[in-house]
Amino acid sequence: MAGGGFEAAFIDNLLPGSPGLDLVANFAETWPRTLLFVMSSQGDEDVAKNAILAGASDYIPKAAITAQALERMLFNGRRLAYMPWQIEEHQNELRLFSDGLVHDLRAPIRAIKFLCGQIMEDYEAGAASEVAGGFDRMKKSVQKMSDLIEQLYKHTHAVDGADAKTVPVASLFDGLQMLMAHDIAESGAQIIWKPRGLTISCFVPEVTQLL
Repeated sequence: MAGGGFEAAFIDNLLPGSPGLDLVANFAETWPRTLLFVMSSQGDEDVAKNAILAGASDYIPKAAITAQALERMLFNGRRLAYMPWQIEEHQNELRLFSDGLVHDLRAPIRAIKFLCGQIMEDYEAGAASEVAGGFDRMKKSVQKMSDLIEQLYKHTHAVDGADAKTVPVASLFDGLQMLMAHDIAESGAQIIWKPRGLTISCFVPEVTQLL
């Protein structure tokens, strides 16, 4: 038994009360990851073809059954059957990662767009010091986006040597407010925290994502 089903099943083509191929279809629906092999008293190409179409992994005449033949069928069946499942799992992982990547990059992009609008308003109003401050905040937002991309690269490529940094907790929330400036301004939300002068050793981009 494997995962609530059978790892492999050998089904006779001729069974009392029901053709073996019907059982193959039922097995394939109930336990889709079970390797199914159809046996028959005589070699028959039509039976072999229908068995494969019904969901069997392979077909073998009973006269050809030997320990070596069964071992070869199980080995080839596992190799061929697990391949599409592995591809599907990789595709699901890639889909989840891409969704997370898009979500995580939207915040700094929105922050930069928001700061561009603020800088333009301050420039038109002749507030030079506010313009300079806006550019400084934009530079920090760009750096945070760069740090996030670099951290994601190291994560996906299993790059060694990434060191945790000891930073003030207050700086994490300052960075968070900067990244979410657009959302905060749009919703009128407030972020309230009490860092109490604490520091933390962490991977800053990932903790910022978490916050």
